[in-house]
Amino acid sequence: MTAVAKPKPAAPAAPLGPLDWRRLVEWLSHDGVISAEEAQRTVARCSQAESAQHPLVRLAAVAMQRASDGKPLDIEMLTQWLAGDVVKSIYQSPLVRGADPPTGSR
Repeated sequence: MTAVAKPKPAAPAAPLGPLDWRRLVEWLSHDGVISAEEAQRTVARCSQAESAQHPLVRLAAVAMQRASDGKPLDIEMLTQWLAGDVVKSIYQSPLVRGADPPTGSR
């Protein structure tokens, strides 16, 4: 009997407009950077009040725990993660598909 591969959840919708903390939490969870439980806790906490802070600054202040090692996600880690996602999405674009991504990305 062969094991059936569990399908990966669909990727979150393509971004339109400015960054939003909810979208970032969704992406972090989808990428496995944070657990689903951590995502729920973060949404519950950040939904309590509006903020003029940049979404990355706001999420860094919440100090979400990274799923892999439990370390808090600071602004530097969040920025590196987001930059890696941007590089990945550029190289998955049909306009540059087949090109080699730069070394050192995620």
